[in-house]
Order: sequence, then C-alpha cells, then structure tokens
Amino acid sequence: MVIRVHNIIIVLFSLIVMFLSKIVYAELIQNIPHQNQYFAGRITYLNDIQNKLAKYGIVYLAGYGGVGKTQIAKEFSHVSKTKYDIIWWFDLRNNLIVQYENLLTHLSNHGQFKNLLHIKIKDIPPGAAIDFTHSLLERSNCKWLLVFDNITSNKSPKLPKTEAMGKHVITVAREKQTLGDKVLTVIPFTDHESIQFLSKIHPKEEKGDIIKLNKILYNYPLALAQVSDEILIHQEGIKGYLKKLGTVNEANKKSVPITSSITQEYTNSYNEVLNNTVRELELKYEKAAEVLYMLALLKTNITKKLFNDFFGSELDDELVILNKYGVVQIEPGEKSLLLNIHDVIKEKVIERFNSKETGYKKAIINFLCDHLSNFYSENNFRYLVSLGSTSNQMAPLYAFIEEALQNDFINEEMINILIIALKLNDVLYNRHTDYLLYQRLANKIYNKNLDKISRLTKALLYASLIYSDFIFESKEDLLKFEGEYLRLLSLIENNKNNDKLFFVYTYLFKFYVMSGNLSTAEKFLKIAETKLNYTSNIFSLLQYWYTTMWFHYLRRNITEGMKAFNVYEKFVNQLPSEETNRTSLRNFRIKLGVFGNQKDKTKKEIEEAIKKAAIYYNNNTSTAVGNLEFTNALLYFQNNQYDDALIHASRSLTILNKDPGDMKSGIHGDLYLMLGKIYEKRANFSLALKNYEKCLKFHDRHSYGRALNTCVYGELLSALSAFYYKQKNYLKSKFYFQKLVSNFGLDHKVVEELIKTLPIEYMRLTSPDESNQSNPTTT
Repeated sequence: MVIRVHNIIIVLFSLIVMFLSKIVYAELIQNIPHQNQYFAGRITYLNDIQNKLAKYGIVYLAGYGGVGKTQIAKEFSHVSKTKYDIIWWFDLRNNLIVQYENLLTHLSNHGQFKNLLHIKIKDIPPGAAIDFTHSLLERSNCKWLLVFDNITSNKSPKLPKTEAMGKHVITVAREKQTLGDKVLTVIPFTDHESIQFLSKIHPKEEKGDIIKLNKILYNYPLALAQVSDEILIHQEGIKGYLKKLGTVNEANKKSVPITSSITQEYTNSYNEVLNNTVRELELKYEKAAEVLYMLALLKTNITKKLFNDFFGSELDDELVILNKYGVVQIEPGEKSLLLNIHDVIKEKVIERFNSKETGYKKAIINFLCDHLSNFYSENNFRYLVSLGSTSNQMAPLYAFIEEALQNDFINEEMINILIIALKLNDVLYNRHTDYLLYQRLANKIYNKNLDKISRLTKALLYASLIYSDFIFESKEDLLKFEGEYLRLLSLIENNKNNDKLFFVYTYLFKFYVMSGNLSTAEKFLKIAETKLNYTSNIFSLLQYWYTTMWFHYLRRNITEGMKAFNVYEKFVNQLPSEETNRTSLRNFRIKLGVFGNQKDKTKKEIEEAIKKAAIYYNNNTSTAVGNLEFTNALLYFQNNQYDDALIHASRSLTILNKDPGDMKSGIHGDLYLMLGKIYEKRANFSLALKNYEKCLKFHDRHSYGRALNTCVYGELLSALSAFYYKQKNYLKSKFYFQKLVSNFGLDHKVVEELIKTLPIEYMRLTSPDESNQSNPTTT
C-alpha cells in the first residue's frame, strides 16, 4: 500500500513538473526570419532534415548559392515551432558574438535559465559568450534548435554538443563542412516544384508561359524568384518578359537589383552569387577553378570514369574541392559516378570564361586538347563509332570542338580531333550519325584560317569535308573546294606517309563518285589502289572498298562490283558489334543480285533484310530502312510489277525525305527516275514528267553542268529524250539526246539502247547540221 501511494506521488510530481515546464516555455524563444509565403515542394528535404536530426542531432545543408538551402532551413524552423522551446537563427555575415549575447538576454528572462546563469549577462566577457551559451543550453532541460546560416571556410563557428535528445543544430553553407551521412546536398527544384513555385507567385499566368519561363532558368530557385520580381515590378507579365528576351537579347540579364517579399532577405542577384563562388575558387584554389571551367566547356555532365579517361587521377583533388563548394556534385550514375554541374552554373561559368584574357582561355583549351586527343583518337575509333553524339562519351567531344572553334583555337591536335568527329558522323560506320552537327562543324572549320596547319593534316581535313552541303551550294563553291583539295594533293603527293595519303585519295575518289563524275573518279581509284598495301586501318579500307563497289554499281559493272563487294564484306565481318554496316552490306548484295538477274533469290533476301532492319532500328524511320525499301521497289520494277514497285518507291521516298543528309546518297535521284518510268507506263504523262524533272534537278544540283557518267543519269537523259519524242517535242528530245551523247559517247551501252528504241529518221533529226525539222514519219 505504501509503495502504491509512493508511485502515485511520483507520477503526480512528474505531471506537475511537466505542467510547470510548459508554462515556463509556453512562449517560444525564437528569432526565425519571416516565413516564405511562396515556399513550394522540398518535402523530401524537410523529412530528411527531421530524420538526420533525430539520428545525429546535426545536419549540414550544402549546395551552391541560390539553390534554396536557407529557404529550406527557414521552412523547417517554422513548421517545427511546436517541437522546440528555443529556435535561434545565426547569420554568419553578421557579428556572431552580438547574436549570442542577444540570445543570452532572451534566456535570462526565463526562470530556469535565471537559476543557471548565476551571473549577469553584462559581466560575461565577449570572448566567453559563445562557450557560456553552449554550456547553458547543454545543461538545460529544454529542447532547442540552432541554425547557422551563411557559413564559409573563413567563418566556421564552434558548435554546441548535440548528444542529448531534442538538442539540434542545422548548418547552412555552400562548402561542405564535413562528409558522410550528416550532409544533405541541396539541388535545384524539380520541374514540378518550379511550376508550383511560379504558380504561387503568378497565380493568373497561363501554365504554358510558366513552363517556358522555367525552361529558360533551369529550375534555379533564386533566378526564378528574382526574375519573378522583375516581372511583377515592371507589370509586364511572363509573356512580356519572354518577348523582351527574344527581341532585345536580354537572355543574360535575368536579374534585377531590387528585392521584395519574393526574394526575401537575398541581397545579391544570382549572377553575383555564382560569380562570387567562382571568384573565391579562383583566389583560393586556382587549379580547381580551371577544372570547373574545363567541365563547363564540355557542356555536359560526364561520368567519373570518363573524367579519369581524359585526365587520369591528377585532377581528383580538384574534384573534391569543387564538390565541397557544391558547384560540382558527384552523383551515382548508371555505370559510374556522375559529375553533375547545374545548367545555370555552366552558363555563368562559361560567361565568365569568355570574359577572360585570350592567353588564359587558350591555356585551358590547350590543356583540354592535349588530354582529349588521347581518348578521341584512331586507337579508340572502334569503340566511338557505336556511340551517338549525345552520349556521355561523345557529347564532350563536340562541345569542346565548338568552344575551340569559337575561340579560334586551331592547332594540329585540335584538327585531328575534329577529323575524328567528322568521320564519326558517317553512316557507313555509325547508325547514330548526326547530319546537322556534321554540317555545322564542317562549315565552321572551312571558314577558319588554317595557315598554321600542316599540309597533310589540312588534306586529311578536306577529305573529311566531302559530305558538306556548302560544297554543292553553287558551281563556284564546288570548283573552289575541288581546286583547294587538288592543290593540297599536289603539295603532299610525295609525302612518305602512305597510310594517310591512302585516306586522302580514297576520299577524293569518293568525292567524284558522289559528284557523278565517274571518269575522274576512276583516275583517283587507280592512284588510291597504289597505296592500298600501305594501310591496315580498317576504317580507311572500309571506305575504299565500299566506294569501289558503289563506283562499279553506278556503272552497272556487276562482275567488278561483286568482286569489290566480297572484299568489303570481309572487312565488315571484322566489326562484329556494328549492325549498320551489315544492313548496308545486305542491301548492296541484293542490288547487285537484282541487276545480275538473280531475282528469285533477291526477293527472299530483301524481305528478310527489311525485317532485321526494322527490329534493329526499333521500327523507327531510318536511312537504312529507306534504302532497303528502294531496293525492294527496284526488284518489283525489274520484274515489271509496277503497282508493287510504286508502293515501295513511295514508302522509301517518305522515309528518306525525313533525313536531309540522305540527299547525298543519290537514291533520291534513282527514286524519281523509277517513279517517272512507272507513271509513263501508266500513261500519266504529267506525273511522269514531274518526276523526271525532279531527278534532273537532283543531278544538276551536284554537277552544275559538268560531265556526269552514272548509268542512272544516262537512263534519265535517255528517258527524257524518248519521252519528248513520243510527245512530238523534237527540239527537247534532240537536246537531251545530244546531252546524253556528250556525257557518254555514242558507243556507250545506255546510248545504244536508246537508239534501238527510236526510228532511223531520229538520227537525221538529231544530227548537228539539221534545223527547223518537220515532223518525222515513224517506221
């Protein structure tokens, strides 16, 4: 009974103590900055802070300036008011001792702390205020949260012990003060959070405009806040702001030096915040700042493995520093750690880089070039051809080239890297070719001063430019490029590097094949053949044998074409992982079979090839599938199955028209000729003539009146001559007959076949000394 009464007394006493403590601390001791009424999202961070405080008693919020660390700490403090008796905010931009003395003054007005103080606040020496306050808080029974904002390496405060339950500390810093599970790295908004944030600020704006604004500012919280300030202050609306960006080039002036309830207590624009961060890095860690510039110039996040492929381990210490500052975050990737730089930081860092002196910029680009040239080399070509331009391994290559050309940084190593980049955009090797990227790089380098580049390297570069649109824009452009290429060739023809000379001659051979000038192409084929035994580079050999079999195909020399095909197939088989070449290989074999009268065999092969290509390209439209559809149409046409030929020819044209780069292949010309013949056989003469004219325009675009010797061009001239003869337009018929003879000669097969289809009187009608002919009679 006595024990029971004793227990009741203890419980009552505990309840009284709890009641009294609630009375004593009913009013929260706090100085939290005002709550952000536009705070959005960040639920994961708030929960993570709660969990880390419960587990460790302390959490370190880190991340670059303006990313929202302070706003998260503030929001957590406001939503946690009922959990603490004291929440005190320290801003390390201001005098820390004064802030501690202010806290002590507030504590001295509460009963428990009066008993613990023993001395008056004014008697505590300033140098002891921090330690004294920490001791007081550690001995008290209350729950407290101390937030230390704007910590830097120069201003890193002494922190109280947080071992007891309910005694917590949050630090907010751009630099990571420690590593491990206690650190919480803050990154920008998600798209959803940005839209949520902007919708709170601009409730009457259209969601589409909000999304456009967010895309410009890359989910960067401070930028979103300050641009919103500008929009509201100038009362222009988001549409007006976006219009201003597009019309007056305000893209780099996204902040306004005014603060309001949106930007809260921010005193700097986000431009200044990021510039201050980079400036501090430059002053304290010059090498780390250079690495940041290099990573920003590569324009894409890269894996740690690729970083080490470029630089070895010599820059790992600089990565640690950049990670500590939060400007480079190291995150888990699919295969390796990913070095992540936020787009806003990249933009501002590149902006700052471009303002540097030329010598500083070229030193960094030169360092990059030295290291990248080892990775992006012929030795790695087999691996690189399987990658697209946007892959993690390839995007840095193209970004570096763009920056180097923009800064007029042109040396032998950079040109060699550029040649690799141009070669990688050849559909013969790589299904991931980027036609537009190839054209952009080719056009930029062609207009640069290349006087400091060796003649051989320059010739290799010109060889890699033969697919460029600018070459074929006018007759003058074509003659200029051809003249420069041949001049370079005359200067290096005695060079002892037969391997590289083989590459140069092979591509000149291909240039003339592409231009349709097969007689000149044959000349360079024979010269390239003399260098053939001096090279073991499989990619140069692939080009040579591919172009050789293409050359014979255009001449309809099936026997020689098949010989070249067999050698080409042998080299393709040395690339077991690349299906692109295999698709091209199957297609060529089938075409040769069609013209070699193997129609039954080729029908089965083409159906199987189209199925395999569709699976490989995941049923997406591709040049390879378009080419196969043309071959299928060709097979039906040769079998006089014109309805089926029309279906597959139209399908091929639809696919190939989606790829502007395929205009170089010549298949468009073949397709238009086939369609013209089909419509003529159907007696639809207007459509027939329309397609013949398209075919003629295609070939004229590449020749500008120069001699063309391809069989398809001969067939076109023959078809036009016969077409106009049947229409009794003898003047035009004569024009195309004479054009045919001047390109091929009277003894050419295609001319002989045309003559056989025309009456004897036609020869008299088309002879040079005849004029104003009357309508001939037919036999």
